[in-house]
Amino acid sequence: MNFEISSETTIDVRNFFRNCGYHIHDDRRAKQQSFVRRLSSNFYPRFHIYLKSETKDKIICSLHLDQKKVKLGKQIIHAGDYDNDLLKEEIQRIQANLA
Repeated sequence: MNFEISSETTIDVRNFFRNCGYHIHDDRRAKQQSFVRRLSSNFYPRFHIYLKSETKDKIICSLHLDQKKVKLGKQIIHAGDYDNDLLKEEIQRIQANLA
């Protein structure tokens, strides 16, 4: 689910998402900056945000909920949700952190 974060001031992406409870996620395969927030002490489920584009005052993000990691032979995929009420609530929670 895509969403936008905009501000009249410059946004420090790492600090903003850290303040929202997210951690930087290094995924060498994706080669893209992303952030995750676990819903429990387990690795899954977790919210996962990819940055689609970024300027000094606006960030366009893609959010999904990773449910679990699935291994098919040598290929690792994940089961995820891309559009549900939980994601909409998380987007509202993130945007409320701009205040």
